[in-house]
Amino acid sequence: MYLRLFTNIFFIILISIFQIAFISALPAWFNNINFLILILIFILSFKGFLYGFWWAFGTGLILEIYSFFPFGIHIFSLMFAIMVANFLLINFLTNRSLYSYLVISLSAIFVYEFLFYFLNLFISYFNNINFFFNFNKNFILDKFSVFLINAFVMVILFYLVNFISKNFQPVFLIRSSVKK
Repeated sequence: MYLRLFTNIFFIILISIFQIAFISALPAWFNNINFLILILIFILSFKGFLYGFWWAFGTGLILEIYSFFPFGIHIFSLMFAIMVANFLLINFLTNRSLYSYLVISLSAIFVYEFLFYFLNLFISYFNNINFFFNFNKNFILDKFSVFLINAFVMVILFYLVNFISKNFQPVFLIRSSVKK
């Protein structure tokens, strides 16, 4: 039990540091990859909601340590994005196809980005802090690039996991010829 706990903590720290140190330093659109949410979607579908929820809390906590935003914004945004992804995974998109994972991951990224900016604006408004972002054509194009690059990375991750694991392999039911 303790080995599994320390292994999870190690991978939470490793993936968070990978997001903070490596992906945010990439050039051009590639620094918009939200690797944490993409990995959390796979953890949610393989291990379940509670496991994914704790991973979202852990990765959000690591992100909070390294960010200059008010404490709790990353944690709350990640946890709520995982709750929305779980709702979609259970109620609407029950099969494990590429299209389902694209819809779930892009929905989770949208919820994360929306909550992140909304909570920053909300907290800065009530604390008289100048948190300014310009909602114009460039902002919308930048967010479109976030969705586009994350969809591309999700396709690559999906096929990589499909190649490695048997969880996404299609199952065909063959009708047996039983004579009456």
